[in-house]
Amino acid sequence: MTTTIDRVENPTVDEFRENYLSKEKPVIITGVVKHWPAYGKWNPEYLEKTYADRMLPITAITDGDYCSALTKELSVRDYMSYLNEGHKSNTKYYLAEQPVKDHLPELQDDMIIPTYFDEREGGAHSVFYIGKDNFSQLHYHEFGSAVCSILYGEKNFRLFPPSESKYLYKYPFNTPLSNMSKTTSLEPDRDEFPLYYKAKYIDIALKEGEMLFIPVYWWHSIRNFDLNIATVTFWGRDIWYRHPPPALWIDYLYQFIRGIPSLTKTLPKRISNQFKKIMS
Repeated sequence: MTTTIDRVENPTVDEFRENYLSKEKPVIITGVVKHWPAYGKWNPEYLEKTYADRMLPITAITDGDYCSALTKELSVRDYMSYLNEGHKSNTKYYLAEQPVKDHLPELQDDMIIPTYFDEREGGAHSVFYIGKDNFSQLHYHEFGSAVCSILYGEKNFRLFPPSESKYLYKYPFNTPLSNMSKTTSLEPDRDEFPLYYKAKYIDIALKEGEMLFIPVYWWHSIRNFDLNIATVTFWGRDIWYRHPPPALWIDYLYQFIRGIPSLTKTLPKRISNQFKKIMS
């Protein structure tokens, strides 16, 4: 069962906040990424020529199981060679979720952090991905929203609303994998995961130059066919402003209780800031 997603051209901050951020509704945004210095610059040829010997941590995913993935280091040259050669093995290499500032700091200024988010969202941090012919396991972001921006190629997403959590075979709330699904493919075994096929979802082909807004708690898996390069910027939403669906309330409460010591340390400052807003 599928549903649809809006595709909008360069919305204003107010339009985005009113129509998508406040409603926690995903959207594809066009006409923004194409103005970044990175667009048209970050391509396989440029990265290999400029950073051939730069070592990067590469994730090795076997049979789509990101939760059990291992990490090894490869140079940019060797990783690009691996992608270009193509491999039939059940283990796929994927440069995933690596901070730009740590591994390619020279390119940090090529990205522009979107200004769409409001005071409920904490500080942003950006990571980059380079992949081909691999699957990234179904999961959601429990701490805030994100945007994925395609600089080269295309990524295919399957998004599930938070309301569908009951069908998605998540790991228990008190485990490190609580935001992950036990499914490891786009079409998991029907006998093992029958409820999965009751869930509503959106299939998206996110193209070069486009940006996808992924709200907090929205499940998503990614399928990379041809080689692509993307960045993802995450915002950490204050726990007071997260609105989990019923199926994820126990996870939210567990995080809240674990975070009480740090919350009590910052409570006086929070109260002071709110008082200043009221008085201003």
